[in-house]
Amino acid sequence: MFLAIGAPARPMRPQSVWGIVARACARAEVAPISPRSLRHGLGCDLLAAGASLVEISEVLRQKDLATTAIYARVDLAALAPLVRAWPDDDAENRRPAGEPA
Repeated sequence: MFLAIGAPARPMRPQSVWGIVARACARAEVAPISPRSLRHGLGCDLLAAGASLVEISEVLRQKDLATTAIYARVDLAALAPLVRAWPDDDAENRRPAGEPA
């Protein structure tokens, strides 16, 4: 988050980021949100828009790709329209899960 043309000379303190986000929420008349939640939302939105995990890690400036991998969790709601019944599925003969054959 840059407020000037160039990057800051030194890293921003966490308290400064909290203050900036809190003031922006107040101006927008929305409920306060933490910088971490804002960052996570950005990562999720980038993934939903088709960005790769490498691209997301670069935008979020994460050094370890494993940290970015949390965005790769399965979105069951997005997969639901893709689910099809198994061919020749007979619901009457189906055993409950965990019941022996």
